[in-house]
Amino acid sequence: MIVKERLTQVFERELEKHGSDIPKAYMLNHMVCDFAEIVRWWMNNDRYSPEDISRFFFSTTPFA
Repeated sequence: MIVKERLTQVFERELEKHGSDIPKAYMLNHMVCDFAEIVRWWMNNDRYSPEDISRFFFSTTPFA
């Protein structure tokens, strides 16, 4: 299974816990792409800890 498919599954389960008027397909795409990009960004800015990156992600996602 590719990473984006697995992330979609993980985020889909979380989205079911939270109500939103934004289409589910849009939110899933947004979150998967955002997560993939934050990992790519982190690879070029490795002075941040996993906890920092997690905080950055959840500060900019609707699950926070």
